[in-house]
Amino acid sequence: MTDTTSLPLPASTEDDHYGEISVELLGEHREKLVVSGERIPTVTIVRAPEAEVDDHIVIGTRDPRHLTITVDGEDATIKPGKGKLRRQTYRVDV
Repeated sequence: MTDTTSLPLPASTEDDHYGEISVELLGEHREKLVVSGERIPTVTIVRAPEAEVDDHIVIGTRDPRHLTITVDGEDATIKPGKGKLRRQTYRVDV
């Protein structure tokens, strides 16, 4: 499933296969992005405190050296995209 939405966070979408999926941007400095749903594992992306923040990027950076990701609490590898979507949009691939 791929969903591109220009809604403010938190946002959710309904998918025929995966059910409801929500995206939340958390933290005092918008440093934590959580994607969760009925039939998908919870994915959490966290920006490192020392990362330089770009206001045009939802979580503040696309630099993988400054991002960590977990899938259902297990560490994973993150490969941020180039951000070719419109501003205030995000894409979630499951």
